[in-house]
Amino acid sequence: MKNIFSIDFGTKRVYGLDILRALAIIIVLFSHGGTLLPVGLANIQANFLVDGVFLFFVLSGFLIGGILIKVLEQKKATIKNLFGFWVRRWFRTIPNYFLILTVLIIIGFTVHGGIEGANPLQYFLFFQNFSYPHPQFFSEAWTLSVEEWFYIMIPILLFVLVGVFKMVPKKAILTTVIAIVVASITLRLCKYSLHPVMSVNEWDSNFRKEVITRMDSLMFGVLGAYFAYYFKSLWVKHKVLLFWIGLGIVSISQVVSVYIAQGSRIAETGYGLYLSVFSFTVIAIGILLLLPFLSELKTGKGRVYKALTSISIASYSMYLIHVSLIQPFIFGLIVQGTTSHFLMIVRYALYWLLTIGVAILLYKYFEKPTTNLREKIETKKALEG
Repeated sequence: MKNIFSIDFGTKRVYGLDILRALAIIIVLFSHGGTLLPVGLANIQANFLVDGVFLFFVLSGFLIGGILIKVLEQKKATIKNLFGFWVRRWFRTIPNYFLILTVLIIIGFTVHGGIEGANPLQYFLFFQNFSYPHPQFFSEAWTLSVEEWFYIMIPILLFVLVGVFKMVPKKAILTTVIAIVVASITLRLCKYSLHPVMSVNEWDSNFRKEVITRMDSLMFGVLGAYFAYYFKSLWVKHKVLLFWIGLGIVSISQVVSVYIAQGSRIAETGYGLYLSVFSFTVIAIGILLLLPFLSELKTGKGRVYKALTSISIASYSMYLIHVSLIQPFIFGLIVQGTTSHFLMIVRYALYWLLTIGVAILLYKYFEKPTTNLREKIETKKALEG
């Protein structure tokens, strides 16, 4: 049994980044697990936990930005290399997503008689929340759309700037980062000026969960990769100071956001300019400043190291299953409206145990094997070449 749930860590992992990824999924699970808790505890959770998706977005931008910079600097900006990048990313993300999406569609039509308000084809093409609110079905999939459009649009922009317009990669990266950040903030500002946000649901649907309004969160990660590659000594020189500044920015922004949100609900004055437009940028900058320290924390030891690394590795599978698969299953066993504190504790414990356990199995026996196919394909092409 122990071997079934054990995970091979490999040799190329960066412990500091694993800490950030593990923290992100733990926060997400805490946040979405609020439906399993009494109302008072759920409200406390919502107010004092920073959005874990921010951590995922900035970290993803940092890692993918680093890969793109190396491709542009060490290879050529060709269509072959562009497709090579996409193949590697899609083997990493799409099979697991398509598997869970297909399972949920089958459950939706066989158990519930259909999928209300959702078009399955949009989910397969990542169009379900491109510039409009995400449907209720498979609600956590909104982040996958943001990520996948980032994988598509940013490499195209960079390869065009470098391959067609002959811009040096260093300049192309910075130009793209600035352009996308400015465009994202401008889009949010335009949306807010046309339709001020009057409720948390409006803010969540029209600003937090749309592709076109969230791309800058990933671009701050790319900016981190830019400094880590081109200005390495500067990147690490003040890493401890930057870490504490970043932590301060994230903490203060969270306090301010909670204060504004609570005041808005009481006075019914709307969510305001900061929450709707600028909070996304400020928190992303704060998380960016954590990366110099964390990216240099290469390894660890002990049980905490093993636990956090395991959670980090299985985090993608955990994210895909924790709401739309695990929670309905638990509610089928223990009714959602229960007032028994004992049953609530059992239900909440099941939520964590099943999410982690099933995710590890999904990672080991599906996600990892499908991801490894890309290595076999590249090896085969190299041999044929």
